[in-house]
Amino acid sequence: MREPGSPIAFALIALFATNLLSPPVAAQEATGDILELYRLRQMASIALVHSAIRMEAHPPRLIPYDAIGAVSGSVPESTSVAHPAFQIHRLRAVPKFAAGWFEEKFKGIEWSFDGGNTLAAVDTTFTRELRARLEHAFGAPTRTLADNGAIHRLDLDEYVQFEYWFLVDEQWPVILMDVNGPFERGIVVSGDARQRSLLIPLRDAILRPIMENSEKAPYSDYFFEPELGEWFVTGYDGESFFMRSIDARRVSPGRPAVPARSG
Repeated sequence: MREPGSPIAFALIALFATNLLSPPVAAQEATGDILELYRLRQMASIALVHSAIRMEAHPPRLIPYDAIGAVSGSVPESTSVAHPAFQIHRLRAVPKFAAGWFEEKFKGIEWSFDGGNTLAAVDTTFTRELRARLEHAFGAPTRTLADNGAIHRLDLDEYVQFEYWFLVDEQWPVILMDVNGPFERGIVVSGDARQRSLLIPLRDAILRPIMENSEKAPYSDYFFEPELGEWFVTGYDGESFFMRSIDARRVSPGRPAVPARSG
């Protein structure tokens, strides 16, 4: 036996039937109203067809989404990201004091960038969450917004919030960076343009351990909001993420201290 249609479909049929049985007087007086009557008849016909069809329900399709405040440290098995094709044998995080060596070693390469616009967990996780995990795994970034006094020289419409520089297997230069601030999701990867097709596999191979381990470390940095024209101190205090406004005259070179937690 054919199952009955939905209540909404029956309501539409009743409404259209009323209009059909009692057409407005104006519908007999003007061509425009006759066309409107035909339109109502067509809609009633469509409603009858749909009322006889039982739509098959499908379960929701989950995507790997790692939200701040509800980080479980793992991705559901059905949506786990495949292991990256690139396997790292040795990974060296470049500290701030070695930045000059890194720049000299790779000064001749052309850099390429990739933002990784996918639904992988890395790309759907808040950048500030990734930063706290990177801080736990590798320590402080190679460079931040306030390093080396650059905070008073940069173009505040285009800047990099933080950069982690890596040397992969003693030959692959890779930089992970935040270019849009703590409210963005994902992270940008940069490397040698000649190996552009490997940038995302390299990024995923570097980040795979921190996506499997949700441990975070406290950090604090300056953040400039160009739309408001205001400075903030933003970061993670060990329990929650924070963002506090600060007078521009108090912004100085170097990273600000992590605020003490209240209570």
